[in-house]
Amino acid sequence: MSTNIKLLCQMIISLAIIAPFWWFAHEIVFHGSAIDPTVREIAGTIIANIVPMVTGIAGFWIGSSLSSASKDQTINKAMESK
Repeated sequence: MSTNIKLLCQMIISLAIIAPFWWFAHEIVFHGSAIDPTVREIAGTIIANIVPMVTGIAGFWIGSSLSSASKDQTINKAMESK
């Protein structure tokens, strides 16, 4: 798989997880009192389950995982040129 396609897939998956998180958080914070208590409880549970994924995504894009992926790509290019 080419690097650009892999990066695009990573971005799409990241956005597919982060977008619902922000939507649910927005709805609970700004419209929480108007939401049925049962629905609010379910939305809170969903947010609680999405938070670790969002943290992992932030860790990847900001932290050492992206640097490690970049290093692996450099090593692979060096091995291909031999």
